[in-house]
Parts: sequence; structure tokens; C-alpha cells
Amino acid sequence: MLDNTILQAVGKSPEWFPGRSRFLGLDSVGRAVLMPLDNEQRGPKVVSIEVLRRASAEGEICEAGSEPFRLLSDLSEAARKDYDSWRPHVEEILLDGGHEKLLEPCERARIIKRLARVMGCHENTARRAIYGVMRAGCHLRGLYPDFHKRGGPGQPQKKGTKRRGRKALPGGIRSELALPEIRGVLEQGVADHIVKNKESVPRALREIIAESFTDRKVAENGAIVDVERDESRLPTKSQVRYVAKHHSGRRKQQLNSAPAPRPGKAKDNIPGPGYLYEIDATGGRLELVSDFDLQQPIGTANAYGVLDVWSTACVGGVMGVFNAGYVAAQRALFNTFTSKRALFARYDYDLADDIWPCHHVCRKLAGDRGEMAGDAADALASELGVILLTAAAYRPQMKGTIERWFHDLKSGDLRKLVGFGRRPERGELDPKLGAAMTRYDAMRVFLMLALKYNLMPAPVEAIPPEMIAMGYEKISRIVLWQWGMRNLISGARCEDPGLIYTSLLKKCDATIREDGLYVQRVRYMSPGLRSSGLLQRAAASGPIPVQATLDDYAGRTIWYRASPDSAWLPASLADERLAVYDATFQEYVDYYRKRANVHERTAINSAVVDSSLGKAVVAVSDGAVARQGAPVSRGKGKGNVRSARSVNAEAERREHGQAVLDSYMHDKVSSGQAKVEKTAAVDGAEETGSRQADTTHQRQLALNSFLSF
Repeated sequence: MLDNTILQAVGKSPEWFPGRSRFLGLDSVGRAVLMPLDNEQRGPKVVSIEVLRRASAEGEICEAGSEPFRLLSDLSEAARKDYDSWRPHVEEILLDGGHEKLLEPCERARIIKRLARVMGCHENTARRAIYGVMRAGCHLRGLYPDFHKRGGPGQPQKKGTKRRGRKALPGGIRSELALPEIRGVLEQGVADHIVKNKESVPRALREIIAESFTDRKVAENGAIVDVERDESRLPTKSQVRYVAKHHSGRRKQQLNSAPAPRPGKAKDNIPGPGYLYEIDATGGRLELVSDFDLQQPIGTANAYGVLDVWSTACVGGVMGVFNAGYVAAQRALFNTFTSKRALFARYDYDLADDIWPCHHVCRKLAGDRGEMAGDAADALASELGVILLTAAAYRPQMKGTIERWFHDLKSGDLRKLVGFGRRPERGELDPKLGAAMTRYDAMRVFLMLALKYNLMPAPVEAIPPEMIAMGYEKISRIVLWQWGMRNLISGARCEDPGLIYTSLLKKCDATIREDGLYVQRVRYMSPGLRSSGLLQRAAASGPIPVQATLDDYAGRTIWYRASPDSAWLPASLADERLAVYDATFQEYVDYYRKRANVHERTAINSAVVDSSLGKAVVAVSDGAVARQGAPVSRGKGKGNVRSARSVNAEAERREHGQAVLDSYMHDKVSSGQAKVEKTAAVDGAEETGSRQADTTHQRQLALNSFLSF
């Protein structure tokens, strides 16, 4: 294989081959030195000469023709002047055995440093000049401008090169839109987003693209959807930044101000996604109304968010009317550690598993003392194996990842919702008057904003070099998360939702008695209580203390275990009359407390009546003794007892029959009187007398027939 031969791959390029390149020769140890021709930023690559020859023999690579170079006479005055300044120094290098020295990395580095010092330029500039000479086969023609890339006689200008400013490097974002053509649109976007809303340049660029550089088409179902244009038809960040710098309403010092130095970053020493989560609460400033009365406000919505520090992706959260604490954080963590598809389905959204695949239990969790300090939060460490990190008070910078997201959340689309606002000052409109969203709507909004945040570009400093080497061209936060879970080891794991649910619940003390499991006066039953013999043990030996977990928002079911090593078992509410109500546990406790109070109050109020009735009962007994006069005779036989009993029985029958007949005749009389009232009362007195006579006769006949039995 001859020196300066141009090689290219046949079909798919082997991994070791740098692409279309020039064979410069062998280095001091006999390895082949290849100089890439399609990438001006890449230096020489060293490969084994045996591998190169075998690939050439097998037809994996072949020789290719070279591009024409410009002649010295074709150079412009500026290009000729630049060439004359470099030529004597480079020529001296090539004549002094420079060809062999340029093939050695150490010698090449010394040559570049010496050339930069002599030319008074940066080392990168000298390196580009040497690389150009090597691409030309260690010839001075490498100092010429590339004929096939810069245009020339008979060569059309490449698209996009007429744009002002810096051109995109290979692999960068190339746009064919010149700034003068779109400057009016960009100035309007800068005025709306950067000057007025004080947004950053990257965020303003996204808003401008969404507003002015999207195409609309009709989908198959008839819906009108927005479609992204190709990146060659979109403005660049440099164009927006240039317009913003020269805008009359934008102060230059805001763009040119250097950021304050930071002692470190949150991502330092984080091996991958799922290693460290940050959890925190914030006020959503969104007024909500009741689900059951749309005219009744219920308060301001708060949000709990959970973010992964390595990828900055949102992995879960919750939004509703609650106070910051572990009870609300428990709901956010449950949504974090379980499937997002199931979470979206609860709020009538259909989500594919690969769009938001974050359902892993993290290794460490950082939060405030309100969430991390307490008996309820100990289950995260004891049962789920999560290491808890408590942030210092009044130090939001210790949770900078989630604090940044909260800032973007409350300064973005949340402001556009009805009912958003601060507590009104005097003369300002109360946001409660415009409230229309319910807790259900607020949670749907939270899920959409979290999904939108995850689909935004990942921070530049968070993108690992391995992803660039693997050829990723678009990296969002969720794509970064997925790549990290596949390629890195961070300690995150998946758990059963049932275990997560019971482990996150609040722990409390319970007692097993002979009739069930009691938690703060509320009685629960489970088939396992009887089959395990716990009820029998409690009946024989007394109450048995056990540990229980309960959900404050669903009190019909709790979980218990008799020993710390046993599994959690469910127990249901024993009172079936209460089980039909989907109430919270505290509402059940309040019901039993109120029921006990009602019983006690009734007992107190009936004490006087009980005493008076008791005295009346004793008075009846005393009156009977006084009425009797003499005591019961002991000389009466059984016959006298039977005859006296039959007389009393007949008297009782007569009394009962008289009461029945009186009630029957009372109904007859009442109906007869009603008929009299409906007729004209001309002969009222006579008819009444005759009716009374008939009633007396009927009563006598009925009494005689009753007594004849």
C-alpha cells in the first residue's frame, strides 16, 4: 500500500476505520497512520497494518480518488497573504524530516507548540494548519482553502453558507434561513418572550419555533395537528441571541453578565439515574373549587415534586389541596415508585410505557425535615432500604434541582390557568373569584406539565460523552434517563406496588382482642385473625399488641403484622354499615368518638327519669301491700289456685277483647263521622243519635259472640 493513498469503506464502515481517510505511512512501531478527510476536527488515527491489509484483501475498504486542489494562482489576495505567512515555517518543518515526525504523537505535539509560538497564534489554530497539511499528504497544498468546500470557479455555493455569522461545524445544527429573512419574526419573539416575560434565550427560541415556525396538517381522524419543520428551516439560538443583544428593550449587561461561581454541582459523585431523588413542596398559587359544588372554593393547590438529580427528569409528584408533610409526600412517593401508565389512566389519559418509564425505587432521597424526620418516614429506610438525607433549614440551594423546576413551573404555563394568582392586595382582584378547576383538573395539569418538562432538552452539562459517541442527535431528559438506566449502575430497583403502598403508609399501634383488631376504637376483621389463632389467644390471654399501617385517605382497609419479620396482611372494617361509606380513617375515628359521646350524653340526661321511674315501680309494690291488708293465706289448696287463675284469665280476656272492640268501633265511628262531615248537616242531631244506638247494639252483639267461645 503506497503512501498518500486515499481509502474508503465499501458498504458499512468497520468500527476501527475512521471513514474516508488518507494513508500517510507507518509510524516508528510499524502501525498504519490514517488521516480522516471528512472531519476537519479529527486528528490522525493509528491502526494495525495487518488489520488494514486484511480489510483491503477482503474488500471491506478500497482506494478512492482525491478532490482537486486549487492552484496557487487561483487564491485570492487575502488567501495568498495567509498562505505566504504560513509557508516558510511549515516548509521548514517538512524539509527537516517533518513527514516522519508528524506521524509520531509526541513529535507532532512539539511541532504544533513551536509553530504556534513562532506564528503568535493559539495552539488550536496551529493544529488546524498542521492537520490540513497532513490531509494533503504532508504537502504545502494543505494550506490552501479547501476547493471542494469553499466553492470556486464553476462550483455552486453550498446551501446555508450565505448566512451571516459563524457556520455550523460538522454534526451541528445547520439552518438555511438567513437572519435578514426572519429578523422581523425574531424581533417580535424577543420582545414578547425575552423583554416582556424575561425568559432565557433557549426557552424563547422554543416558544418562537412553536408559534411561528410550525406547519399544520390534517390527521387521519380529521384533527388539525402542528408538525415540526426540519431543523434546516428553523432559526438557531445564535440568531435569537444576536437579535436580543441588539434589541432596544434589552439591556446588554444582562446577557453579558457572568454567572456567580459555584462551589460544586448537585450531579457531582452521582453514578446514574435513580441514585438520588429530591422531593419538595411548593405553593401552586392555583385556586380550586369542590368536585361536588363547582361554586364552592376549597383553597389553594400545593404541589409535591420528585426529581432525579442525575438526569434532572421529573419522576413523580402530586398536586392538590393539602399541607406539606409526610402524608402528602407519601402520595407523591407512591406515584414516583409505581407505573406512570396506571397513574395517567386514573386521570383518563392513555400513556405508553416508554414515554415516562420512571417507576424505580431510588437509593437515596433528599428532602426537608417535614418529610424526612418522623416515625412515619422511617419505613422508607427500614422496609424499602432508601437512605434519607435531610436538608438544612432555609437552604434551598441544597435541593437546587427541584427548586429550579419549581421556578420554571410557576413562571410558565401555570400562569395561564384560570384561578392562578397571589393573595390579593387592597384593590386587586381575588383569584378565588375566577376559580373553576377542581382537584381532578389540577392533577391532570400537573401530569401534563411534568411530561412536558421531561420531553425538553436535557441540560448540556448532564449529557455524558458516551451518548455523543453513540450517535445520539436529540437528547431530552427522559431519553437521558432511559440511556442511564440501560448503561449505568445506580442502585435503583423496581418493587411490587403492594409492597410500596404498605411500606409508605403511616405506622400505628393496634390491639387484637377476642372480637377483632382495634385501631383507635375502630374495629377491623380479617380471616387471618381466626385462622392464625390470634383471636383465640386474645380471648384466653388478653389483648395482643401488633403493628398496623393505615391510609389516611382510605380507612376501610388497613394492614397489620404480628411480628416485624412477617408480611403485611389486610383487614377490613368490621361494621358493614360503615363500610358502604368511602371515608377517611380520621372520619371513622370521629364517628366512633361521636357515637360514644351520644351514648354517654343520653345516659346522663336519662338519669333523673330513671330514678323517678324506679321510685314509681317501688311505689306500686308498696301500694299493693297496703291494699292487701292481710298476708296471703297458706291454707288454700290447688283447686282454689286453679279457679282463681281461670277467673283472672277470663277477666284478662274480657279486658283484651274490650280494648280490641273499642279500637275497632272507634275506627267505624271515625269513618261514619267523616261521612257525616261530607253531607249537608240538616238532620245532624237525629242521625247522630240513631248511629250511636246502632253502634251500641253492634258492640253488644260482638261481645256476646266473643264470650261464647
